[in-house]
Amino acid sequence: MNWNVKKFEEKNTPKFLSFEVIKRVIDNKEDKETKKENEFSYQARMFIKDFEGFSKTKDKPKNYQETVTEKEKRENTAYAYCDSEGIPTIGYGFNLTDFSVFEILKDYLHPKPNNWLETLEQIKDLKFEKKEIKKGEKKKIVYVLNKFFNNEEWKKITQEIHKNHQKKENQESLSFDKAELDKNIKTLNSTLQSLFPHTLSRDASEKIIATLLFEKIKTITNANTSTRERVIKTFLGSSEGVALLSLYYNRPSLIGEGLKGAYEEKNRFKMWFEIRYNSNKGKDIGIAKRRFAESNVFGLFENTKRGEGYKNTAKWGFDDKENTNTAGLKETIRFFISLHSKFEKEGCKSYFEYVKYYESGEPFGLNQLKDIKEPKDFAHHYKPYEEVFSPFVKKFNDEMKKAGCQCDFDLEDIFVVNQYNILRIAKEIETESQDGEVAVILEKGTGIGFLRQGITKIQNNKTWHIILTYDNHIDCLGFEYPQKLAFYALEENQIIKLRGCDNPLIHQSFSFKDRTVSGLAQYDTNGQHIHCFKSLFGNRCSPNLLISNECLEPIATIYNLRSEGDNNA
Repeated sequence: MNWNVKKFEEKNTPKFLSFEVIKRVIDNKEDKETKKENEFSYQARMFIKDFEGFSKTKDKPKNYQETVTEKEKRENTAYAYCDSEGIPTIGYGFNLTDFSVFEILKDYLHPKPNNWLETLEQIKDLKFEKKEIKKGEKKKIVYVLNKFFNNEEWKKITQEIHKNHQKKENQESLSFDKAELDKNIKTLNSTLQSLFPHTLSRDASEKIIATLLFEKIKTITNANTSTRERVIKTFLGSSEGVALLSLYYNRPSLIGEGLKGAYEEKNRFKMWFEIRYNSNKGKDIGIAKRRFAESNVFGLFENTKRGEGYKNTAKWGFDDKENTNTAGLKETIRFFISLHSKFEKEGCKSYFEYVKYYESGEPFGLNQLKDIKEPKDFAHHYKPYEEVFSPFVKKFNDEMKKAGCQCDFDLEDIFVVNQYNILRIAKEIETESQDGEVAVILEKGTGIGFLRQGITKIQNNKTWHIILTYDNHIDCLGFEYPQKLAFYALEENQIIKLRGCDNPLIHQSFSFKDRTVSGLAQYDTNGQHIHCFKSLFGNRCSPNLLISNECLEPIATIYNLRSEGDNNA
């Protein structure tokens, strides 16, 4: 599988952090020196560090004038906290319930645990379990903390929560939805810190994140059979690899079935979509910010020139002056086909429907994503889908104009009809065509029979522009309003107008090598032209003419997209 990715420039280094690089970090050498060692690992570490964020859960005491030294110490000291999923965490998102993580950070904790295995077991009991439950026809995410009997920690955690929520003391678990978990997060943090009185300095956290990153990249590099690790391994050394490594670092399961399926399909849009829209199960706005940033770094366009401003990822690939977001015709058509393909989730029927649903803010209980003020830097990573998809729309319009089309189509005016959506999409096309002309891309195996009713309702000055995908053909029998249809076909690198009432084709050129042409056609061997004559079938013209060789293998189909005249091709 060959992906068009641009690798970071490396300088005599392996594809993952070396122990020498880690030693430089541990010895507090400057990041510039590490950057020289391995550009990819440096970029990945800086991105992950920035988006994990350094936990500071202690505020300055009220009415207390702290010294500069005290302030610096407070701001560079991490305390344990429960993350958005109810997982005990410290430092740069270090999971305290993960054995392999705890084994690394235990020597950096202050004070050091007397018995770190015992401490680990205690913390593991304080981890909320994320579950999906059914409530009627709808599914709901809940976070459950199971009660362990005769345990003082349970009492400390539940006492205040039970009091605030008037829940019974004897219930066997705490069960929160996302809103309730967020509401109780301060109480949970306070309780966790009283049970886990260990802190971590920023310097120590820098060393730990470098070590953890080394271990994860080594695991990925040495993986042979796991699809999850193989997906990331393909992109190591590139911007795409930074984004996927960030997901993997956050939680390996984020490289899920959807992302792996898109990888196997070699579909860049679907990989980008999975990162951006389908890796935030809890619909957390902070996670949404990170996923927008990761998808920007992964890139929707293969030939995008990438920036290095990971703190402002919305600029990655969106440099209008350099027009870096360009797409080829095949890439553009595949994008539209993918955008309108089947994706059934949250009541949505296609990828496009889900994009609009997600960005409406409805999943987050908000009006508009663009109006969000917290987190404050959300705008650094978010651009609306209309703007992100605009280069594909521009490429489509440019190619249609080359084919003789005189109108500009908006994103909402370009449809794709496939066997899955053929029944439901007709009304959408009909509604949209009331305001202007529409472009309808027909996937292979679909016809235009479903348009018969809708086409009679559009005004005479409107046209439906029908684009046949590669190796597709249609039957135009029975259409009484041919003046409202314009037909196009996709060639290798261009769109060709097949037929229009104002510009009928008399013949089409073909080249045959020692093949016998049979059928209702006259073959001019000198001019290499096939003249296709009118042939009545049920008092109508033949919809098309299939030309085969002597072995009955199809050579070409002559499309008859017009019902009048002596010559039809």
